[in-house]
Amino acid sequence: MNRGVDHGAVFFDDADRVDFGRQLGAMHERFGVEFLAYCLMGNHYHLLVRTPGADLAQSMQLLGTTYTRHVNDRLGRDGPLFRGRYHSIVVESDVYLLWVTRYIHRNPLVYDGVDAPDRYRWSSYRSYTGDRRPPPFLDTHTVTSLAGGAHELMRLTEGRDGISKSWSAADIMQLVSFVTVEQDLAAAASPQLPRLERTIALLVAERLGSGVTSAGIMKRLGYRSEDARFAALRRARFRASDPVVAALVDRVLRVVHPYTAAA
Repeated sequence: MNRGVDHGAVFFDDADRVDFGRQLGAMHERFGVEFLAYCLMGNHYHLLVRTPGADLAQSMQLLGTTYTRHVNDRLGRDGPLFRGRYHSIVVESDVYLLWVTRYIHRNPLVYDGVDAPDRYRWSSYRSYTGDRRPPPFLDTHTVTSLAGGAHELMRLTEGRDGISKSWSAADIMQLVSFVTVEQDLAAAASPQLPRLERTIALLVAERLGSGVTSAGIMKRLGYRSEDARFAALRRARFRASDPVVAALVDRVLRVVHPYTAAA
């Protein structure tokens, strides 16, 4: 994911979105990158990608430089279009894969007049519903099969209940990474992401109680001793009243509670 400089637009009209799609096709043809979902918003984008050749950085650099050059040439502007390097989070579990696909396709619901994911043209969701033929670079089979078919995927995407599957400690850590990075994209200045991420994870684990999921989160944070863990937790509790921290903790818990499972 990435956004524009100073929260400015990165897509100025539909011609830009069409050109961005062409660049996704170029990434697919040149590097073999496959896209499982995408959404092009006004001042940012989300891409769910699979890179068999492990060349994400090279392919994303091509996307950013080529698209920026095309926009600048068309509008007579110069300088960067995006705020900097893209953010990326490795997808390591099926539950998180389903959730992040749902999140990407529901992103446009923040717009007035978009009351359902299939009402927005500039995402991959219509290819999932069968209302549009998938472009060559888009793989809809992987997520559809994981969800249990197209009908079940549409139910998960369009329903209000979210992904009602068991969230393990590993799944929750991925979700914490996502909401932390998303906050960075929304913020005027970048927070210290690793430190904020650990703070959120500690507070989420504490709120989940003493179950195996909470213990699994603590284990993944890798503290060398109980003293170190308690010291970190005290620091996290001190930050718990910060409105940003509190909002991120609540957001994670709204997604995963009560769907938690063993680590």
